Formats: sequence, C-alpha cells, structure tokens
Amino acid sequence: MEVWHLWVILAFGLLVLEALTFTFALAALALGAIVAAGAAYFGLSLVWQLGALGVGTFAGFVGARPFVLKRLARGDHTYRSNFEGLPGREGSVLETVEASAPGIVLIDGDEWRAVPSDGGRIEVGAPITVVDVQGNKLVVVESTSIEG
Repeated sequence: MEVWHLWVILAFGLLVLEALTFTFALAALALGAIVAAGAAYFGLSLVWQLGALGVGTFAGFVGARPFVLKRLARGDHTYRSNFEGLPGREGSVLETVEASAPGIVLIDGDEWRAVPSDGGRIEVGAPITVVDVQGNKLVVVESTSIEG
C-alpha cells in the first residue's frame, strides 16, 4: 500500500464522519487529504504532503464551505414539531368534542384534547382538521374527509 492510499482512506473516513455532523468542517479537511494524496502520488515528501493538506483544507474552509453552507441555508428552514406542527393536520374524533367539555381527537396516532372552533359539537368518528392550538387544547373543525 502506498502513502497516497492512506490519504485517500483518511479522506473517505472524514467524509463518513462529516455525514454525521453536517458542519462541512470535516469535509474541508477531507478535501485537504485528497490534495495531500495527490502530492503523495507524485512522490513529494511528507513535508510537501502536509503542506498540501493545509492548503487543501484552507481552500475548503475559505472557498467551498461558505458556498455549500449558503446553498444549504436557502429557503424557509423553520421546522415545526409537536403542537406547532398540528395546525392543518387531519384526524378523527375519539370522544365527542364540545365547547363546554373538550373531547379527545386522534392526530397521527396521538390523542389530543380538543374544542370545536365554532362552539358547536363534533361527534365520535367525525373527520376533523386542526385550525389552532390554545394552551394544551387543539381547536378543530369538522372536515369532509381524512387524507392519508
């Protein structure tokens, strides 16, 4: 096994670790290892290989990393989870929902307390859509069908 093989193996290992972190820091170091592998392939000394590692890593951080992070940061990356992601979701009524007595609805396999948005009554088995979250209760409306 030649020295440049070791640099390529190191680069591959760094890329595998990068896949777990998504910071692009290890990917920049992997780029440096690839440049060092090129130096080793052409028979340059260890000092030159380490210099190539430094130059390649620096190029990765200064040139490629900002470019990649900018591309990854495009668009709306707000992730709504738990109760924040519930408005718009559909489900069904497990226990009658009334304004005076909150009932139970099933949304994606989870049971939630709910009240109707119009102050009326929604019977068991009726399809519903979540329109809002108020405290620990969902505000729901009866819908025509359940998607999914």
